[in-house]
Amino acid sequence: MTDTATSYVQNAVDRPRYTLEPAPNGGLVVNVPKNRGNCLHYTVLVLFCVGVVVTISAILPHVGFWERLLVIWAVTIPFGILLAYLFNIDGEESYVISTSTFTHMWNNAGLVRGTTDYKLAKMGPLHVVASPTWMSILRHGGRRHHVQFGFHYGTALIKVDNLLVNQGEVDAFLRDIAPYLPDHVKPIMANDVVVTVQACN
Repeated sequence: MTDTATSYVQNAVDRPRYTLEPAPNGGLVVNVPKNRGNCLHYTVLVLFCVGVVVTISAILPHVGFWERLLVIWAVTIPFGILLAYLFNIDGEESYVISTSTFTHMWNNAGLVRGTTDYKLAKMGPLHVVASPTWMSILRHGGRRHHVQFGFHYGTALIKVDNLLVNQGEVDAFLRDIAPYLPDHVKPIMANDVVVTVQACN
C-alpha cells in the first residue's frame, strides 16, 4: 500500500472497516464486514410489525378474509426484515487480487454464498458508480444514491454491489487497492472524472 493511500485512511473521518492482507500466492485480499449500523432500524420494524399482529388478534378474535390477509402480510413483512437483519449482523465479502484475476466473494449469514471471477485483462479502470434505487433508500439511511464501484468488462458495465457504506469508504478502498492493479485497471477517482450515475430501474 502506498504512503498516499495509508495517509488517506488514517486521516479519514469515518475510518474504513475493511482489512487488507497479503494473499498467500501474492497479490491482495480485502475483507469487508457487514454494516451493523442498520440493525437497530430492522429491530424497530420487526417489533412494530409484531405489534400489529398482536393488536389485530386481540381486537378482532373472529376475523374475516381481509383481516386475515392483513395478518398474513404483517407476518410476512417481519419475516423478510428478519432475513435482512441476519444478513447485516453476520457475514462479509472479500476481494482477492492476483496477477490475472479480480475475485469478488460474499457470504450472507452463511445462507447465501457466491464467488465471481473477473479477468484483469478484460477489465477497464475501476470507478465510482452512484445508483439511485428505492432499495438503496431503505438500506442506506435515506440517501438517494447507493455509492458503489464498477468497471467496464468487455462491453458490459459491471456494478459491484458491495458493503462499503459511503463515498469516503469507497474512495479509500479504491486508493488502497490501486497499487496492486495493472495500469489499465487502476481506479479513476471522483476528482479526476465525473462520477457515473445510473438511472433508477
